[in-house]
Amino acid sequence: MAILRFLHQLLAFSLEMAMLAALGYWGFREGNKSPLKYLLGFGMPIAAITLWALWAAPKSATRLEQPYLLLFKLVLFGITTFGLYRSGQPQLAYWFAGLALVSVLVEYSGVL
Repeated sequence: MAILRFLHQLLAFSLEMAMLAALGYWGFREGNKSPLKYLLGFGMPIAAITLWALWAAPKSATRLEQPYLLLFKLVLFGITTFGLYRSGQPQLAYWFAGLALVSVLVEYSGVL
């Protein structure tokens, strides 16, 4: 069971890092003009980091309780999935969404 818990934590952390990269990628692809491109490309990951640190980080004093934590993660991962899809990466969007859904539901269910 310890190895499964470790693998789930590795998946969860990898998804969080992929989320930041995908939001940045989407931001740079979405902006038409250079200043907007940089604002979105850097701003979206920074906003996600800030919100995650406030409401989802394990040691946060303001961490959300379930089921609000589940909803928050699903929304943030959903926005990321939308961004990947909109950026012309539908296969990555599908994989990201599937893995994120599995990870969040495993965490919520308390199986591990």
